[in-house]
Amino acid sequence: MADPISTTLFLRFRQGDQQALGVLLDHLRPYARVIIRNMRDDDRQAGADESDLIQEAFLQATNSANTFEGVSVGELVRWLRTIVVRTTYRALQSSDDVGCTDPEEAHLATLVVDPGPAPADEAVRHEQSASMAVALSRLPEEMQLVLRGRLADDQDYAGLARQLDRSPGAVRVLYLRALRKLRDVWSEEFDSH
Repeated sequence: MADPISTTLFLRFRQGDQQALGVLLDHLRPYARVIIRNMRDDDRQAGADESDLIQEAFLQATNSANTFEGVSVGELVRWLRTIVVRTTYRALQSSDDVGCTDPEEAHLATLVVDPGPAPADEAVRHEQSASMAVALSRLPEEMQLVLRGRLADDQDYAGLARQLDRSPGAVRVLYLRALRKLRDVWSEEFDSH
């Protein structure tokens, strides 16, 4: 069972432990992937590879780790999100053949967890969004695709059926199974901590 981002690991990072930063970044990789996927207009387009974009963002985060002034895991997640959005936006803008959603529209993670008005609530929301991205990454690819299509991209069952080469009824069943599986993964991964 994967451990949610621990406070101990975060504190080690705050004390300058670069290895702890590496473990934190590795844990947040699915969150970065969700942000990047949401920024791209079409996942099938040519251009910068998702893994390259993540690696570039994590390199930027590692190089600027000494500038992080947050005091919570939620603030770390928000800081990393800002780096991922800016790095990805620059990379995709520099490539003429790749479409990119404006960074302010790239809020897949905020669709998963309702935004709060206070900065502390926002930090918690970002931490929960990162945890949700980790939970989503544990699902099979088709389940991730149908959840993203329905919840983030607001696609109907017919459109997803064409994309997945299934009937609309089969996609609806897949969607319901994906929701159940996500709930189970969430319970196993995060509710027990």
